Formats: sequence, structure tokens, C-alpha cells
Amino acid sequence: MDSDRAPSKADEPQGSSAASFEGELGGALRRAGDAFSADAQALADGGLARGRARKRRRAAAVAGGALALAAVVVGGAVLGGAIGGGGAKGGEKAGEKGTVADRGASKKTADGGGRTVTGKEMIELLTSALPGGRVSGAQGRGLGPKGAAKMAYAHVVYDDGQGAGAIDVRIGTDGDRECPDPALAPYTRCTSTPLSDGAVLVSSQGYEYPDRRDGIKLWEATLATKDGRYVTASEWNAPVEKGEPITRDDPPLDLARMTDLVRDARWAPVLAAVPPAGPTPTPTGPTAADIKATFRRLLPKGPTYGEVTAQEGVYAHVTADDGKGASLVEINVQPNMLDVESDIFRSLDVTTLPDGTKFAVSKGPGEKGGAGVVVWTVDTIRTDGLRVVVSATNSGSQLSPATRATPALTIAQLKAVALAEDWRRGR
Repeated sequence: MDSDRAPSKADEPQGSSAASFEGELGGALRRAGDAFSADAQALADGGLARGRARKRRRAAAVAGGALALAAVVVGGAVLGGAIGGGGAKGGEKAGEKGTVADRGASKKTADGGGRTVTGKEMIELLTSALPGGRVSGAQGRGLGPKGAAKMAYAHVVYDDGQGAGAIDVRIGTDGDRECPDPALAPYTRCTSTPLSDGAVLVSSQGYEYPDRRDGIKLWEATLATKDGRYVTASEWNAPVEKGEPITRDDPPLDLARMTDLVRDARWAPVLAAVPPAGPTPTPTGPTAADIKATFRRLLPKGPTYGEVTAQEGVYAHVTADDGKGASLVEINVQPNMLDVESDIFRSLDVTTLPDGTKFAVSKGPGEKGGAGVVVWTVDTIRTDGLRVVVSATNSGSQLSPATRATPALTIAQLKAVALAEDWRRGR
């Protein structure tokens, strides 16, 4: 395979220590606005060079002018058995050559037999796994001893002669094992397939932008195992994720090759170097089941409601229809948010109730691409830091055009849901 230049240490992302990366990611989870906004993207990807390790996000945001939770999720995976032949060069079977172990690239550390994997090695592994073509723009980040980075990453611009397309591979922990909610994520096809060893293979075809502008497609494959480790591959039909014209109709690899790529045996030594996921933290706020039940109970009488869907333990949504068209109603319930209170209400007209609860109302256009979409939002925070945000949209999805002039729920009804005492009792 040709390459514009040999990967070097200069290709590795700078300033991406575990502390800075995890701190920025944590900040993104708490301070990001809309789940698809550029600001949330910058926060989530700030610890990686040029934002190349873009994470597939499962939406969990109440939009509009109010600050909302953005659930940033890495598509999950771990090796569930190699598929041979997909990307190996010269007829090699996947895993026979090019692995970290075969190259002697990984070094034992004093960290209980853990390994060190460099960004250069990640680039070499990704390059060797691709079919014949031209590679340029390589970037990578590896895994260090205990306490260092917990996600390995490689990025290249790949051209098979039909046009250049960006390709990323990320390996780490805490992966997603399900397709995102179609009401919130801009994909045209997604499948989640359980494997015999407990792993799950997720593949999707979608778009970089919810409104599909610029024609930039995003196709992904993820392999996740029950121990929480993952391999995720992402590709675009452009040399960068956004900001440049497309160079081909579809990304370079079809979904079969993408699934071969994430199941390739050469990633096994990198997976072995990933620090194990820690124990699941004890929830500090309401569970997804709590939010789902309380939200359904508080919805005002009148409209017909679909099934309430809860995600990520802090977010739920439902479709309301009063006979005038579908209307998406969303809620976020977030404990311990006093430290970002000033950010939440920075540009809003805030009302303080006698018990100290603050709330603000906003009305504005949707920000996820649906034509004519407007969002009405009530954002609240209690004195103990419990934040409840409720919004309604004049469409069944912010990704779809408006189906009605205004949302099905009024501001007064949204306030009643957000300020209900049930949220205190349900914690």
C-alpha cells in the first residue's frame, strides 16, 4: 500500500493525556448544548488531535436555547472472533501478520503484564488492515501503562482510486451495544447482532449531519463484548468529517468490509492492552425506569402518546399527537448540577420560586435539521442541584420537517411536568 509519508511520532495527537482527555470528556457530558451541535463536538473531541476521534453520539438532549445534556457515547466493542480475508493484503488471512504481537510492537510494562501500544503502531495496524490503495494524513494515539490513555486511535485518509475517504478506528472500553434511537440519530440503516460468545456486532449507515447537508455520509461498525471493551471503525465519503466537499458517492468500504475490519484478529493485542472497565458506579439520581414511569405519569391528559423511551439513565422522550400532527416531547433529569448553574441560565430570563427553585423558558428553532421545526423548552434546577429540562417540538423528530405549527404541549404544561414534586420523591 502506498503512503504519502511514513507515520512518525509527529502523527500522534498532542496534549491527549488521560487526565486532560477524561476531564474534557466529562466536561462535555455536563456542559454540552445540543447533542449534534458543533460546540458539543469540540468539547467531546478536544483531547484528540484535530477532533479526529469523533465519537458516535446517541442523542440525549433537549434542544432549544437552554443548555441541555449531550450524551456522548463511544460505539462499543471487543473481539468476537476474527473474520479472515477482509482486509489483509496479498492473500494473508486476518491475524496471520501485522498484529501488534507479531511485529514485536507492544512492550511489556510493570503494570501487571499490561502493554504499551504507540500511535505509530495503531496507524500501521489500520493501514495493514485496509485493501490496496493510497493512504495519507495518518494520525494515531496509543495506550500507555496503567493510568494513561484508555482509548487507542488511528485515522487515515484512504483512496482506492475512486476518491478519498476518511477512516478511523478506536479501541477502548464502555462501548454501545445497541442501535441509537431512530428519532434522534440520522441513520438510514442499523443492525445489532448478538454473537455466540456474548459479543455484539453493530453496523450502521447514516450521515455526519442530521439534516444530511453536504451529502457527507458516516458509516460505522462496532464490535463489543460483555467485558465492555470495543473496536469501532468509522468512515466518510470525504477526506474529512465535515467542512470539505464529498469526493465519492459512498465511503470507501462497504459494511461487510467494515465488519471484517472491526473483527480482524490483528486488534487482539491492542484490546489486551486496554485497561479493564471499572465497576459500574452506583447511580446518584433517578434510574431510567424511574424517569420513564414518572414522565409518563406527569404527561397532561388530552393528546395520544406513544411509548415512552428512556435512554442513558437521564433522558426520555415520547411522541404526542392531539389530532393536529405528531409532536416530540423530551425530558432530561440530571442530579448534582449546581456547579454549572451559571452556564445553564447565562442568557435566559430566570424566575426564582419561593423554595429557591429556578426556571427559564425558551422558544427557538430546532437545531437538528428538520425544516420549520421549533422547540419550546422549560429548564429548571432545584436548590439541591436536581435539574429537570422538558421540551416539546412541532414534529415527531427534530430530524424531520415540522408536522404542525406549534408543539402539542403548551409552556404551562411543560412547566407543570418540569416543576412537579414527583421528581424529588422519585430520586
